[in-house]
Amino acid sequence: MEKFVESFLEEMGQRSKDKFKEGGHILSYPRYLELVSANPSVHLRDAAGYLKDMFDFYGTREVDYPWGKITRFVLFDQPFGGKMEALVGQEEVQQAFYKVLQSFVRAGRPHRLVLLHGSNGSAKSTFVACIGRALEHYSTTDQGAVYRFNWVFPSDKSGSSKLGFIRGELGARAGEYAYYEDSDVDAKLPCELKDHPLLLLPLEERRRLIEVVMKEKGADLAVPELLGRGDVCPKCKLIFDALMASYRGDLRQVLNHVQVERYTVSRRYSRGFSSVGPQMSVDGGERQVTMDRSLSALPKILQNISFFEPFGELVEGAGGMVEFSDLLKRPVEAFKYLLETIETGEVHMGQSTLRINAVLVATSNEIHVNAFKQHPDALSFLGRILMIRMPYILHEQTERKIYEHQVVSGLGKHVAPHAIEIASSWAVLSRLLKPNTEHFGDPLRGMVKELMATEKFDLYAEGRVPSRFTSEEAKNLSGTIEKVYHETENLPIYEGITGASPREIKTILYLAAQNTAYECLTPMGVLEELEAFIKRTKDFSFLNIEKKEGHYHDFKYFIDVLRIRLLQKILLEVVEVSEIFKERQFEDLWDRYVIHASTWVKGEKVLNPVTKKHEDPDESLMDRVESFLDVKNKKDFREENLNRIAAAAIEKRRKGTGYADLFPRHVETVKSKLIKESLPKLREIVEKAFEHLSRESGGGEPPADIARFLGALQKNQGYCPRCSRSVLAFLLREKLSQTE
Repeated sequence: MEKFVESFLEEMGQRSKDKFKEGGHILSYPRYLELVSANPSVHLRDAAGYLKDMFDFYGTREVDYPWGKITRFVLFDQPFGGKMEALVGQEEVQQAFYKVLQSFVRAGRPHRLVLLHGSNGSAKSTFVACIGRALEHYSTTDQGAVYRFNWVFPSDKSGSSKLGFIRGELGARAGEYAYYEDSDVDAKLPCELKDHPLLLLPLEERRRLIEVVMKEKGADLAVPELLGRGDVCPKCKLIFDALMASYRGDLRQVLNHVQVERYTVSRRYSRGFSSVGPQMSVDGGERQVTMDRSLSALPKILQNISFFEPFGELVEGAGGMVEFSDLLKRPVEAFKYLLETIETGEVHMGQSTLRINAVLVATSNEIHVNAFKQHPDALSFLGRILMIRMPYILHEQTERKIYEHQVVSGLGKHVAPHAIEIASSWAVLSRLLKPNTEHFGDPLRGMVKELMATEKFDLYAEGRVPSRFTSEEAKNLSGTIEKVYHETENLPIYEGITGASPREIKTILYLAAQNTAYECLTPMGVLEELEAFIKRTKDFSFLNIEKKEGHYHDFKYFIDVLRIRLLQKILLEVVEVSEIFKERQFEDLWDRYVIHASTWVKGEKVLNPVTKKHEDPDESLMDRVESFLDVKNKKDFREENLNRIAAAAIEKRRKGTGYADLFPRHVETVKSKLIKESLPKLREIVEKAFEHLSRESGGGEPPADIARFLGALQKNQGYCPRCSRSVLAFLLREKLSQTE
């Protein structure tokens, strides 16, 4: 084992050395210029260009919503991390942020502060954290390589510094100070601002280099202001000027002292990304460099210069991004310095002015934004701020993913079907606003006016139009879901600004998981916790919003509707595994009805598939289906269906049977009526299954049909024996006990 450990360490060490060398982590200045010449698109960019390229690097994908397709940036899926770290939804915000980065690149520098604002828990911090993690990973790739530089001052064999005029053996390596061993170096001074190494070149020479490189590569790049007009930080400028004087203007000799170093972004160590809390001080400063042993070994010409090194969050985030978390919680006086910093890209310290190459992002909730707008200095800031709203999610399936990713994995117990769905559905329902009919013209105005909260929820969730609308009305409403969804996006009170936050829903789920009445996290437990939650009107202001027509903000009504929908879903699951009905029995019944009704309208006969004879349409079949649908005028109903099929055939070139997808509401109604007829038989099956599960030790082997029923319920629907018992008890108590 000892030999293995020794061999393991040796191999690991060699691989690490090879990787370090291949990655070009330490370079002399000439070698760095070769990198720039080989790949200018990677090296000729500032912080804004770096972030934009990072968004492009991870790519995009299309996301389908009932209101249309939208592009999502893959970096927010955190493919290098995990689902728990991903940003769920918020594609519109991603698009808005990317457009801001594009504008920064076109302008030549980040010239605005980006303010993400929304209600508490709307994922503002998650949005920024995803970008931070992406920066960390991107900086480890070839495309995301970033470099800073250090000043290196080697020593001669006697250990005394000679300003780099090294004689003897070391003299043969003059110009390669970047690669000296630490034992051969008396002092190394980093650039705390992580200045771009190209800034060491005089402006005219830098511009000439960039022009030649881009011409040779055929590159058409927008050179940022940082490289077109920028300069190194004051400390590095002092060192540069002193060395130029000592070397009598020999720039090549000065650059011999430059060591270019590749670094990676780190949120933990505030390197290229820093987060500023709502503190009461300026986010940066300067301190005089202590003349310790290392610095005392500098050349004499540098020892007499007072160096001040910058520090603080603004400095740490240079080269990447600085986040001002809850910025507006601070008094305005605490961040007034940002006015000039945003405008000029510079910040004044005690002894100097520093150029900050970073994208500045802030977060704030709506309460503080509204208060800030009343401040006398607000107008000065608002002209320098780009505001991006982050509303709560309004799409149930997307909202559900938050809790599936962040809650389910950490519960340590089984989660029954529909438990998360009940919570996410109630959350979305609590956020919906009643449409303002003034924003819609005819004929949409009338339909929108009648839209109930639960119907608007269905419209957003599945694009499902209320069944009470005619076919023409349903078509009009389906085609304008996008308009309904975006109705309030430019208004002060927008949809998604109020309602339950994901934080509150997570708490409800955790409490439901601890409900001693259930061994699993069940939808019934979630409903009980929601009942308790809506009584806390003193704790949550949105619970006090006045109810609107259509049950908007009627939080108790939402719970009642979700309980009914839960019962319907459980009933359908039980029907599916009970084997009372055959597969596609409802759809096949409707297809047969359509065939018989169509031939009746056309005065033709139907081919009997058994006898192979043409017979009159089956009146008993048609009467039965039409009784389920409460059809008043049979002739008109049958003709309308035939016309709809003909229109679909023209539009989609439809052939053959399979008409259920053209009439989904009719099929659902037929299905509901047939199930209702079978409730007594279904109750018998459920009672036997519940009785078996309720026995202390399982009561031995159940009858074969009950065993199949329970097996399918658990295998096909996702229930375990414990939550199966709870769900069947709920179904018996709330639904099946009412059957005759």
